[in-house]
Amino acid sequence: MRKQLTGEPVAGELHTGFGGRGRRQPFPTPIQQSDRVRSRWSPDSQSAMHFVRGSSLALDRMKETFTAPQFTTFCSPQSIARNIGSVSHGEEAPLEQSIIEVERTGSSVRWHQGGSALTFSLEALAAVEVKSVEHGGKRFVALVLTFNSGEEALRYRMITSHASEANLLRRFAERIGHLLSLPVTLEGVAS
Repeated sequence: MRKQLTGEPVAGELHTGFGGRGRRQPFPTPIQQSDRVRSRWSPDSQSAMHFVRGSSLALDRMKETFTAPQFTTFCSPQSIARNIGSVSHGEEAPLEQSIIEVERTGSSVRWHQGGSALTFSLEALAAVEVKSVEHGGKRFVALVLTFNSGEEALRYRMITSHASEANLLRRFAERIGHLLSLPVTLEGVAS
């Protein structure tokens, strides 16, 4: 029996053409990213933010996953849904405490954190920004979403972290802006 070439399909054995028969699977080689931004295959993903970009078979569906460093705080989804009529809140399977998933399907957006998820249309969102914040004499950085609510715009600090995490939060905001087709504004944060 001849040895199978890599990439050659074998009937009944779905993935044998990509790694061989019974051999160790090749380690995925993600695109190199600078600083502490890592791919989903990172062995030390708890000490840094990392992003996972995926899409389903439908080309209009994309998702970003954010793992926050220690001492990062998140906005309460329930308070947003209470104050903005075009945003709905629901219970979901709980995520780890430091993880946020943002998924876009067509013009619908789902922001999932903890055991809660917000669902809203793209039209409900006016802006994405990263803003420098000071509290108790200490500097922080926040990812702020501005929602359209009738005649007014309501701003929520969705993620707040120490100022030392500004570059990582800015990168996540840029990915969210790309996902939602919105520009990202930086206020008091170096670009």
